Amino acid sequence: MFGAIKVTHQAKRRVGRADFPASRAYRILPSGRLGVSFETHSLGWIGQTWYNSSITGNVSPSRIVGSMVLTLFLILIVAGILLTVVLWGGTYYFQGYIYLEPSPNIYWQAPVAAAVLTSGYMVWCVTLATTPGASPQSLPYDTIIRFNPTEDMLSRPAPRIWAVKSSSKKGQERKDGEKIRYVSKRDGPTRYHYQDTSIKPRLWQGQNVIAIEIEKDDGTTIRFDYEETDDGGHRRFRSKDGWEMLESPQDGPTGLPTRFRSSRLFWNLFFNLGHFSVWFVTLWLILRYQWIHAFGLAIVLWVVFTLTMLPMLLGYAGHAAASRQSVRTISARIDSLDRPDWALESLCKTRSPKASG
Repeated sequence: MFGAIKVTHQAKRRVGRADFPASRAYRILPSGRLGVSFETHSLGWIGQTWYNSSITGNVSPSRIVGSMVLTLFLILIVAGILLTVVLWGGTYYFQGYIYLEPSPNIYWQAPVAAAVLTSGYMVWCVTLATTPGASPQSLPYDTIIRFNPTEDMLSRPAPRIWAVKSSSKKGQERKDGEKIRYVSKRDGPTRYHYQDTSIKPRLWQGQNVIAIEIEKDDGTTIRFDYEETDDGGHRRFRSKDGWEMLESPQDGPTGLPTRFRSSRLFWNLFFNLGHFSVWFVTLWLILRYQWIHAFGLAIVLWVVFTLTMLPMLLGYAGHAAASRQSVRTISARIDSLDRPDWALESLCKTRSPKASG
Protein backbone atom coordinates (compact mmCIF):
# COMPACT_ATOMS: atom_id res chain seq x y z
CA MET A 1 0.00 0.00 0.00
CA PHE A 2 2.69 2.50 0.95
CA GLY A 3 4.90 2.80 -2.10
CA ALA A 4 6.88 0.06 -3.79
CA ILE A 5 8.09 -2.72 -1.48
CA LYS A 6 10.21 -5.68 -2.57
CA VAL A 7 10.55 -8.75 -0.34
CA THR A 8 13.06 -11.57 -0.89
CA HIS A 9 13.23 -14.63 1.33
CA GLN A 10 15.40 -17.74 1.29
CA ALA A 11 15.35 -20.60 3.77
CA LYS A 12 17.06 -23.97 4.08
CA ARG A 13 16.98 -26.75 6.65
CA ARG A 14 19.54 -26.77 9.42
CA VAL A 15 22.65 -28.92 9.00
CA GLY A 16 24.65 -29.84 12.08
CA ARG A 17 24.09 -28.79 15.67
CA ALA A 18 25.37 -25.20 15.61
CA ASP A 19 22.73 -22.70 16.74
CA PHE A 20 23.09 -19.03 15.79
CA PRO A 21 20.56 -16.34 16.70
CA ALA A 22 18.96 -14.49 13.82
CA SER A 23 20.16 -10.95 13.23
CA ARG A 24 18.52 -8.07 11.42
CA ALA A 25 20.08 -4.89 10.07
CA TYR A 26 18.05 -1.82 9.13
CA ARG A 27 19.03 1.16 7.02
CA ILE A 28 16.67 4.11 6.78
CA LEU A 29 17.33 6.60 3.99
CA PRO A 30 15.42 9.92 4.15
CA SER A 31 13.73 10.79 0.88
CA GLY A 32 11.75 13.90 1.69
CA ARG A 33 9.82 15.03 4.70
CA LEU A 34 6.91 12.72 3.96
CA GLY A 35 8.85 9.86 2.39
CA VAL A 36 11.22 7.16 3.58
CA SER A 37 13.31 4.63 1.67
CA PHE A 38 14.33 1.63 3.70
CA GLU A 39 16.29 -1.61 3.54
CA THR A 40 16.32 -4.47 6.03
CA HIS A 41 18.29 -7.70 5.97
CA SER A 42 17.72 -10.71 8.22
CA LEU A 43 19.82 -13.87 8.44
CA GLY A 44 20.58 -16.60 10.96
CA TRP A 45 19.25 -19.78 12.47
CA ILE A 46 15.67 -19.73 13.78
CA GLY A 47 14.90 -23.13 15.24
CA GLN A 48 15.74 -25.64 12.52
CA THR A 49 15.73 -23.22 9.58
CA TRP A 50 18.34 -20.86 8.15
CA TYR A 51 16.74 -17.55 7.15
CA ASN A 52 18.09 -15.06 4.63
CA SER A 53 15.50 -12.35 4.07
CA SER A 54 15.52 -8.79 2.87
CA ILE A 55 12.93 -6.05 2.41
CA THR A 56 13.55 -2.93 0.38
CA GLY A 57 11.11 -0.26 -0.59
CA ASN A 58 10.03 3.33 -0.65
CA VAL A 59 7.31 4.87 1.47
CA SER A 60 5.80 8.03 -0.01
CA PRO A 61 2.69 9.00 1.97
CA SER A 62 2.19 12.28 0.10
CA ARG A 63 1.94 10.35 -3.17
CA ILE A 64 -0.67 8.06 -1.61
CA VAL A 65 -2.93 10.93 -0.64
CA GLY A 66 -2.50 12.57 -4.04
CA SER A 67 -3.42 9.40 -5.91
CA MET A 68 -6.46 8.77 -3.71
CA VAL A 69 -7.75 12.33 -4.18
CA LEU A 70 -7.11 12.20 -7.94
CA THR A 71 -8.97 8.90 -8.22
CA LEU A 72 -11.89 10.33 -6.25
CA PHE A 73 -12.13 13.31 -8.61
CA LEU A 74 -11.93 11.02 -11.66
CA ILE A 75 -14.78 8.92 -10.25
CA LEU A 76 -16.84 12.09 -9.77
CA ILE A 77 -16.12 13.18 -13.36
CA VAL A 78 -17.28 9.79 -14.67
CA ALA A 79 -20.39 10.08 -12.47
CA GLY A 80 -21.07 13.52 -13.96
CA ILE A 81 -20.82 12.14 -17.51
CA LEU A 82 -23.20 9.29 -16.67
CA LEU A 83 -25.63 11.75 -15.10
CA THR A 84 -25.54 13.87 -18.26
CA VAL A 85 -26.41 10.86 -20.41
CA VAL A 86 -29.19 9.71 -18.07
CA LEU A 87 -30.74 13.17 -17.74
CA TRP A 88 -30.48 13.93 -21.46
CA GLY A 89 -31.96 10.63 -22.63
CA GLY A 90 -34.51 10.36 -19.82
CA THR A 91 -35.76 13.92 -20.24
CA TYR A 92 -35.99 13.62 -24.02
CA TYR A 93 -38.11 10.47 -23.71
CA PHE A 94 -40.22 11.37 -20.67
CA GLN A 95 -41.02 14.97 -21.63
CA GLY A 96 -41.88 13.82 -25.14
CA TYR A 97 -44.29 11.31 -23.59
CA ILE A 98 -46.12 13.54 -21.05
CA TYR A 99 -45.81 16.92 -22.82
CA LEU A 100 -46.29 18.01 -26.42
CA GLU A 101 -42.53 17.97 -27.00
CA PRO A 102 -39.31 17.82 -24.95
CA SER A 103 -37.51 20.98 -23.93
CA PRO A 104 -35.74 22.53 -26.97
CA ASN A 105 -32.76 23.53 -24.81
CA ILE A 106 -32.07 20.08 -23.47
CA TYR A 107 -28.63 20.10 -25.12
CA TRP A 108 -27.35 22.52 -22.42
CA GLN A 109 -29.90 21.88 -19.66
CA ALA A 110 -28.86 18.25 -19.11
CA PRO A 111 -25.10 19.01 -18.72
CA VAL A 112 -25.85 21.93 -16.36
CA ALA A 113 -28.18 19.79 -14.23
CA ALA A 114 -25.56 17.02 -14.12
CA ALA A 115 -22.88 19.54 -13.12
CA VAL A 116 -25.03 20.84 -10.26
CA LEU A 117 -25.67 17.31 -8.97
CA THR A 118 -22.02 16.32 -9.34
CA SER A 119 -20.95 19.44 -7.43
CA GLY A 120 -23.24 18.40 -4.58
CA TYR A 121 -21.74 14.90 -4.55
CA MET A 122 -18.26 16.44 -4.59
CA VAL A 123 -18.98 18.61 -1.54
CA TRP A 124 -20.33 15.55 0.31
CA CYS A 125 -17.33 13.36 -0.60
CA VAL A 126 -14.71 16.02 0.17
CA THR A 127 -16.32 16.73 3.54
CA LEU A 128 -16.24 13.03 4.33
CA ALA A 129 -12.66 12.55 3.09
CA THR A 130 -11.40 15.35 5.36
CA THR A 131 -13.28 14.22 8.48
CA PRO A 132 -11.00 12.69 11.16
CA GLY A 133 -11.86 9.10 12.01
CA ALA A 134 -13.82 8.39 8.83
CA SER A 135 -13.34 5.02 7.13
CA PRO A 136 -15.30 2.77 4.74
CA GLN A 137 -16.70 0.93 7.78
CA SER A 138 -17.47 4.10 9.74
CA LEU A 139 -18.87 6.95 7.63
CA PRO A 140 -19.86 9.96 9.76
CA TYR A 141 -22.03 11.35 6.94
CA ASP A 142 -23.80 8.46 5.23
CA THR A 143 -26.99 7.84 3.27
CA ILE A 144 -30.38 8.29 4.94
CA ILE A 145 -30.83 4.54 5.43
CA ARG A 146 -27.35 3.86 6.84
CA PHE A 147 -26.24 6.86 8.88
CA ASN A 148 -25.78 6.66 12.64
CA PRO A 149 -25.90 9.79 14.84
CA THR A 150 -23.71 8.14 17.48
CA GLU A 151 -19.91 8.31 17.53
CA ASP A 152 -17.56 5.44 18.43
CA MET A 153 -14.52 6.19 20.55
CA LEU A 154 -12.60 3.12 19.26
CA SER A 155 -12.55 1.18 16.01
CA ARG A 156 -12.74 -2.15 17.89
CA PRO A 157 -13.35 -3.18 21.53
CA ALA A 158 -10.69 -1.97 23.96
CA PRO A 159 -7.90 -4.58 24.24
CA ARG A 160 -7.72 -4.23 28.04
CA ILE A 161 -10.26 -3.15 30.63
CA TRP A 162 -10.34 -3.09 34.44
CA ALA A 163 -13.41 -3.90 36.52
CA VAL A 164 -13.49 -1.70 39.63
CA LYS A 165 -15.48 -3.45 42.36
CA SER A 166 -17.00 -1.83 45.42
CA SER A 167 -15.07 -1.91 48.67
CA SER A 168 -15.78 -4.90 50.91
CA LYS A 169 -15.43 -2.77 54.05
CA LYS A 170 -18.62 -2.01 55.90
CA GLY A 171 -19.90 1.50 55.27
CA GLN A 172 -17.57 2.03 52.29
CA GLU A 173 -19.53 0.17 49.62
CA ARG A 174 -19.46 3.17 47.28
CA LYS A 175 -15.68 3.45 47.37
CA ASP A 176 -13.30 1.64 45.02
CA GLY A 177 -12.14 -1.75 46.09
CA GLU A 178 -10.52 -4.54 44.11
CA LYS A 179 -9.51 -3.80 40.51
CA ILE A 180 -9.49 -6.81 38.16
CA ARG A 181 -7.82 -6.76 34.74
CA TYR A 182 -9.57 -8.30 31.72
CA VAL A 183 -8.33 -8.80 28.16
CA SER A 184 -10.39 -8.91 24.98
CA LYS A 185 -10.78 -12.23 23.15
CA ARG A 186 -12.34 -12.59 19.71
CA ASP A 187 -15.29 -14.99 19.29
CA GLY A 188 -16.00 -14.18 15.66
CA PRO A 189 -15.66 -11.45 13.03
CA THR A 190 -17.65 -8.97 15.14
CA ARG A 191 -18.00 -10.68 18.55
CA TYR A 192 -15.66 -10.29 21.52
CA HIS A 193 -15.63 -11.24 25.18
CA TYR A 194 -13.41 -10.34 28.13
CA GLN A 195 -11.39 -12.77 30.26
CA ASP A 196 -10.09 -12.25 33.79
CA THR A 197 -6.28 -12.53 33.90
CA SER A 198 -5.66 -12.06 37.63
CA ILE A 199 -5.59 -15.77 38.57
CA LYS A 200 -6.82 -17.95 35.72
CA PRO A 201 -8.78 -17.20 32.57
CA ARG A 202 -12.48 -16.78 33.33
CA LEU A 203 -15.34 -14.84 31.83
CA TRP A 204 -16.58 -11.45 32.96
CA GLN A 205 -17.90 -11.29 36.52
CA GLY A 206 -20.16 -8.25 36.85
CA GLN A 207 -21.17 -8.59 40.49
CA ASN A 208 -20.39 -5.49 42.61
CA VAL A 209 -18.73 -3.69 39.67
CA ILE A 210 -19.19 0.06 40.21
CA ALA A 211 -16.89 1.31 37.44
CA ILE A 212 -15.00 0.17 34.36
CA GLU A 213 -11.69 1.55 33.14
CA ILE A 214 -10.57 0.97 29.55
CA GLU A 215 -7.28 1.48 27.76
CA LYS A 216 -7.45 3.58 24.60
CA ASP A 217 -5.26 3.14 21.51
CA ASP A 218 -2.83 5.80 22.74
CA GLY A 219 -2.30 3.98 26.06
CA THR A 220 -4.34 6.36 28.22
CA THR A 221 -7.18 5.10 30.41
CA ILE A 222 -10.68 6.46 30.85
CA ARG A 223 -13.12 5.64 33.66
CA PHE A 224 -16.82 4.80 33.27
CA ASP A 225 -18.98 4.90 36.40
CA TYR A 226 -22.10 2.79 36.79
CA GLU A 227 -25.29 4.72 36.11
CA GLU A 228 -28.52 3.42 37.60
CA THR A 229 -31.39 3.21 35.11
CA ASP A 230 -34.99 2.06 35.27
CA ASP A 231 -34.78 -0.28 32.29
CA GLY A 232 -33.67 -3.83 32.98
CA GLY A 233 -31.20 -5.97 31.08
CA HIS A 234 -28.06 -4.09 30.07
CA ARG A 235 -26.30 -1.97 32.66
CA ARG A 236 -24.95 1.40 31.55
CA PHE A 237 -21.60 2.97 32.46
CA ARG A 238 -20.90 6.62 31.68
CA SER A 239 -17.70 8.71 31.61
CA LYS A 240 -17.46 12.32 32.77
CA ASP A 241 -17.41 13.62 29.19
CA GLY A 242 -20.55 11.78 28.08
CA TRP A 243 -19.26 8.53 26.61
CA GLU A 244 -21.45 5.49 27.36
CA MET A 245 -20.69 1.78 27.47
CA LEU A 246 -23.19 -1.05 27.96
CA GLU A 247 -22.70 -4.26 29.89
CA SER A 248 -24.49 -7.42 28.79
CA PRO A 249 -25.35 -10.02 31.48
CA GLN A 250 -24.02 -12.77 29.19
CA ASP A 251 -21.11 -11.19 27.30
CA GLY A 252 -19.98 -8.46 29.69
CA PRO A 253 -19.14 -4.91 28.58
CA THR A 254 -19.07 -4.07 24.90
CA GLY A 255 -15.68 -2.35 25.20
CA LEU A 256 -16.89 0.17 22.59
CA PRO A 257 -17.81 3.53 24.16
CA THR A 258 -20.31 5.59 22.16
CA ARG A 259 -22.02 8.95 22.49
CA PHE A 260 -24.80 10.76 20.68
CA ARG A 261 -23.80 13.76 18.58
CA SER A 262 -26.52 16.22 17.60
CA SER A 263 -24.16 17.83 15.06
CA ARG A 264 -23.76 14.51 13.27
CA LEU A 265 -27.54 14.09 13.14
CA PHE A 266 -27.90 17.62 11.73
CA TRP A 267 -25.29 17.20 9.00
CA ASN A 268 -26.60 13.79 7.95
CA LEU A 269 -30.10 15.23 7.57
CA PHE A 270 -28.62 18.26 5.81
CA PHE A 271 -26.76 16.19 3.21
CA ASN A 272 -29.59 13.72 2.58
CA LEU A 273 -32.39 16.28 2.40
CA GLY A 274 -30.09 18.51 0.36
CA HIS A 275 -29.58 15.60 -2.03
CA PHE A 276 -33.33 15.38 -2.58
CA SER A 277 -33.69 19.16 -2.86
CA VAL A 278 -31.01 19.40 -5.56
CA TRP A 279 -32.78 16.71 -7.58
CA PHE A 280 -36.07 18.61 -7.30
CA VAL A 281 -34.56 21.99 -8.21
CA THR A 282 -32.63 20.66 -11.23
CA LEU A 283 -35.67 18.84 -12.60
CA TRP A 284 -38.01 21.79 -12.04
CA LEU A 285 -35.94 24.89 -12.78
CA ILE A 286 -33.24 23.59 -15.13
CA LEU A 287 -34.85 20.72 -17.06
CA ARG A 288 -38.22 22.57 -17.06
CA TYR A 289 -40.53 19.86 -15.69
CA GLN A 290 -43.78 20.98 -14.11
CA TRP A 291 -43.25 21.16 -10.36
CA ILE A 292 -45.55 18.23 -9.56
CA HIS A 293 -43.77 16.01 -12.08
CA ALA A 294 -40.38 17.26 -10.86
CA PHE A 295 -41.33 16.42 -7.27
CA GLY A 296 -42.41 12.87 -8.15
CA LEU A 297 -39.35 12.20 -10.32
CA ALA A 298 -37.08 13.68 -7.62
CA ILE A 299 -38.40 11.15 -5.10
CA VAL A 300 -37.77 8.25 -7.49
CA LEU A 301 -34.30 9.38 -8.56
CA TRP A 302 -33.30 10.28 -4.98
CA VAL A 303 -34.17 6.75 -3.83
CA VAL A 304 -32.45 5.10 -6.81
CA PHE A 305 -29.19 7.06 -6.43
CA THR A 306 -29.26 6.66 -2.63
CA LEU A 307 -29.32 2.88 -3.10
CA THR A 308 -26.87 2.63 -6.02
CA MET A 309 -24.30 5.28 -6.90
CA LEU A 310 -24.10 7.28 -3.66
CA PRO A 311 -22.87 4.40 -1.41
CA MET A 312 -20.04 3.74 -3.89
CA LEU A 313 -18.94 7.39 -3.90
CA LEU A 314 -19.09 7.72 -0.11
CA GLY A 315 -17.29 4.41 0.36
CA TYR A 316 -14.34 5.57 -1.72
CA ALA A 317 -14.33 8.89 0.13
CA GLY A 318 -14.06 6.82 3.32
CA HIS A 319 -11.03 5.03 1.85
CA ALA A 320 -9.43 8.41 1.11
CA ALA A 321 -10.10 9.57 4.67
CA ALA A 322 -8.58 6.39 6.13
CA SER A 323 -5.47 6.73 3.92
CA ARG A 324 -5.10 10.36 4.93
CA GLN A 325 -5.20 9.40 8.59
CA SER A 326 -2.66 6.59 8.01
CA VAL A 327 -0.31 9.06 6.33
CA ARG A 328 -0.51 11.38 9.34
CA THR A 329 0.22 8.48 11.69
CA ILE A 330 3.24 7.35 9.66
CA SER A 331 4.59 10.88 9.37
CA ALA A 332 4.24 11.39 13.12
CA ARG A 333 6.10 8.14 13.79
CA ILE A 334 8.88 9.05 11.39
CA ASP A 335 9.33 12.45 13.05
CA SER A 336 9.17 11.10 16.61
CA LEU A 337 11.31 7.98 16.36
CA ASP A 338 15.08 8.25 16.74
CA ARG A 339 16.21 4.65 16.16
CA PRO A 340 15.98 3.36 12.58
CA ASP A 341 14.89 -0.15 13.62
CA TRP A 342 11.96 1.25 15.54
CA ALA A 343 11.00 3.37 12.53
CA LEU A 344 11.10 0.38 10.22
CA GLU A 345 9.04 -1.80 12.51
CA SER A 346 6.48 0.98 12.84
CA LEU A 347 6.27 1.29 9.05
CA CYS A 348 6.39 -2.35 8.01
CA LYS A 349 4.90 -4.02 11.11
CA THR A 350 7.50 -6.77 10.83
CA ARG A 351 8.04 -9.37 13.48
CA SER A 352 10.88 -11.81 13.99
CA PRO A 353 9.78 -15.46 13.68
CA LYS A 354 9.36 -17.16 17.01
CA ALA A 355 11.97 -19.76 17.81
CA SER A 356 10.62 -23.27 17.66
CA GLY A 357 11.62 -25.77 20.29
